[in-house]
Amino acid sequence: MERPKEISYYTGIVFEIFIKDFSKPVGQGGRYDNLISKYNGNVPATGFAFDVLSIWEYMKENKLIEKKNYKDFFIIDITSDKSLAYKISKKLREKGYKVGRDIIDREIKSSIRFAFNNRYRKVIVIGLDSTEKSIYIYSTEESFEKKSVQEFLKEV
Repeated sequence: MERPKEISYYTGIVFEIFIKDFSKPVGQGGRYDNLISKYNGNVPATGFAFDVLSIWEYMKENKLIEKKNYKDFFIIDITSDKSLAYKISKKLREKGYKVGRDIIDREIKSSIRFAFNNRYRKVIVIGLDSTEKSIYIYSTEESFEKKSVQEFLKEV
């Protein structure tokens, strides 16, 4: 029997790895004694690889992954000091919230988009109006409300 071209380097057994009640293989492998000789070596070998996308699909179908694994707040501080972001994130974490901080220097819109794409519920921006007394709390990339730091921390 002739092997398909994409696995022609196999010299012996070829196998696939399956999960019970899942139609796609989640891995494959086999024996390939002559493969290394193509790269100036002569070593008998076996190996396998997992298909992480198929494993991910299986886990989603079987509800082994929580789809809505949201985080609470992502803090972007455009001031030079950054101490207010530290204070706010510390207070929020003490209250049990999941908090991330932006440490990459990029445009504000890109940071906000990054936060929502990474499942943060709210984005806090410090320093938009060149004062640390007010923060902007985004619920979406376009909608936000402006509050004092004290007012915000009382509400959460």
